[in-house]
Amino acid sequence: MDDFSTPNTVNSFGIPASPANFIKPGKRPLSSMCPSIVVNSDGMVNIVVGASGGSKITTSTALVTALTQWLGMGIKEAIDHRRLHHQLLPAHIDVEKGFPQYILDGLIRLGHNITLKDSAGCVVQGILQQQEGVVTANSDFRKHGHPDGY
Repeated sequence: MDDFSTPNTVNSFGIPASPANFIKPGKRPLSSMCPSIVVNSDGMVNIVVGASGGSKITTSTALVTALTQWLGMGIKEAIDHRRLHHQLLPAHIDVEKGFPQYILDGLIRLGHNITLKDSAGCVVQGILQQQEGVVTANSDFRKHGHPDGY
């Protein structure tokens, strides 16, 4: 029931209640889901990616997409990569333990407050086509997932 908000409470992610998600008859909760399909300039599907994990869905999906599209990582490497998340309010960054230290040092130098976490708090699944006819998939180890293919 964490999709709806209760006044004067925080949800399981520590986020204050949102009036937009207060319980009312017939109301549907707002969602952070963002299933994504990225296509190349020819209109061919390059990556399909989605996640679960409340407010951390968007940043986790964006990170996996950026790692594959801009840095050329494979889907397993991108999904297994350590993650960070900034909620905007409160003003701090949750960082999964094992995130590259040089990046954390740079964020701290810029004045960011960082909280190390044992887990990313979000799980991602994805399918990637890096070259014509070669499709790879991964399901996040954080939830003991594994890809299946037919």
